[in-house]
Amino acid sequence: MCARALTDYYKAIWNGTDIELNAFMNNENLVHYTQKKIQSQFDLYFTIKLADDFVQSVGIATRDVDWEVEYTNNEDGGFLYLHLPAEINYNQGSFGEATEFLVRNENDQLVIVDWYTGGKDTYDFMVRGENETIDNPTIWNNSQWVKEINSNQLNFSGSTR
Repeated sequence: MCARALTDYYKAIWNGTDIELNAFMNNENLVHYTQKKIQSQFDLYFTIKLADDFVQSVGIATRDVDWEVEYTNNEDGGFLYLHLPAEINYNQGSFGEATEFLVRNENDQLVIVDWYTGGKDTYDFMVRGENETIDNPTIWNNSQWVKEINSNQLNFSGSTR
């Protein structure tokens, strides 16, 4: 599921294709944040990429890079932490970017409850902050935190990189 979400995400950013976020997540705050993130990144990459420089595939790197997987059982039923090193292949080459996910079972369906890419100069790094600890599966239900993130998104969208 996370590999498919990453594939659809990078194709939405680089190729302008649609992504159905509700297939991967059911928290409207996370969906809203991710939609703004995709639009911001599409706008940025659309202005700098070559006309035929499209993402062809996204894979989870397997050579010389370790995945990190950890299950935490808590009072809400537990969640799975995944740190996935993605390799994004496009017409002119490839690049790598590690992404962290929190996944849990909600109503008999696996869903992404948090998603963070913390590489320097990434959208999440700039909007959510550097070196975020991704360990709270209910963070997107915290209205004060979401309000701060929404404000950061507004400030970021008005800035130039």
